[in-house]
Amino acid sequence: MLQAGKMAEIINEVKRCKMDVVALQEVRWKGSGRIDKKDYSVLYSGNEERAGRHGTAFIINAKVRHRILAFWPVSEHMCKIRIKGRFRNLTIISAYAPTEEATDEDKDTFYESLARECAKAPKYGMLVVLGDFNAKVGKEPFLKGVSGKHTLHEETSENGRRLAELAVEQALMIASTMFRHKRIHLGTWKMPGSNIVNQIDHVLISKRHTSSVENVRVLRGPNCDSDHYMLEATILEKLASGERRLEERRTRWNVDNLHDDGKKEEFQTRLEEQTEVARGQVQRTDNVGNVWYIMKDTIKKVAKEVIGERREGRNIEWFDDECRAIIEQKNQCRLAMIQRETRREVEAYKESRRIAKRLIRRKKREYLKEKLTNIEELNTANEAKKFYHAVKVMNKRFQSRSMGCKDKEGNVLAEEQEVMDGWAEYFEELTMSEELGRVEEWVPK
Repeated sequence: MLQAGKMAEIINEVKRCKMDVVALQEVRWKGSGRIDKKDYSVLYSGNEERAGRHGTAFIINAKVRHRILAFWPVSEHMCKIRIKGRFRNLTIISAYAPTEEATDEDKDTFYESLARECAKAPKYGMLVVLGDFNAKVGKEPFLKGVSGKHTLHEETSENGRRLAELAVEQALMIASTMFRHKRIHLGTWKMPGSNIVNQIDHVLISKRHTSSVENVRVLRGPNCDSDHYMLEATILEKLASGERRLEERRTRWNVDNLHDDGKKEEFQTRLEEQTEVARGQVQRTDNVGNVWYIMKDTIKKVAKEVIGERREGRNIEWFDDECRAIIEQKNQCRLAMIQRETRREVEAYKESRRIAKRLIRRKKREYLKEKLTNIEELNTANEAKKFYHAVKVMNKRFQSRSMGCKDKEGNVLAEEQEVMDGWAEYFEELTMSEELGRVEEWVPK
């Protein structure tokens, strides 16, 4: 997801497939945080020092995100989310396991961490683990009770054994092997440059809630230029029907319109008229608070009618219909290649990928060049306020929305009530220490 326009491309595929919760692996973003957009939210966990390696994330549909109870960015290999359900809460883990070539130490560290996070899940809630485990699950007798019969492989790999041991230890079921499908709907990863397909991405769920899983299958249509196919799990679980809490949005007025003499005069005239109307309401009340609200609403009403709001989008202007069309053309070439993988279709898909990448990069470069040209024009025209604002927007780096805080022991508190209690405890101790310090100042030496 470091590539230009890749997040928008993935989101379009998620919308098309009507997904509510999507777990991503190998996003390669730096740090952790939350991005809220109009139709979705992205919650991610990556390497704290640099971008370009590992990383996991969740994409949450807008109709589900207000039911998020907590999010834990565990590491660059794992993140966890809890969603409020009607009868039980759901704990979902997005995991990215080391490959078969990794050292035993790395594998042990990963599975020990995953076991700890699974053990922290509430006993009576539903636990779902989604991820790229790089694990082949076979049909050996020792897998009975943790795996189904419908797997693509006959023998279990070393990573598959570790995954099975985790399932036994945490009372989980490997749901991705439970449902009968065609072989093309079982393989989740295709080895680049060959026709070898393996089933290495899996869905695990609490054994007591196995009956809630309606289906697990591979979707080969969605495309984001990955060598993995999308693995879809349909889980029948009613979410909480609590009302959505709306946060008050800060209004940014388009004050540049007041530089126009006509707009300025219109604003003054309309404000005087509405103030006269409000004065009658003010005279009928003795409450200072009510007077303040009446005057505030009057000024905001006039500002909205005359000067309007200023809206600024981020990273959306350059990703236009032309970008969407070229991506759709690329996806059509990929579907043709999947249906009939000839040398001609493979080359056509590779060429469409190259064309799409070039176009998207060019669009972004042109967008940035246009911004820089606009800044130069503002500087030449001595528009100091607009110039500094444009420079600030240009240089401003992305600030992710952080969630949670740490307690005295360094553990991350993610649930809303835990965070509030943690801050209350901190300020209580801070206040007591300050009062103690003032008392000590008066103690005779």
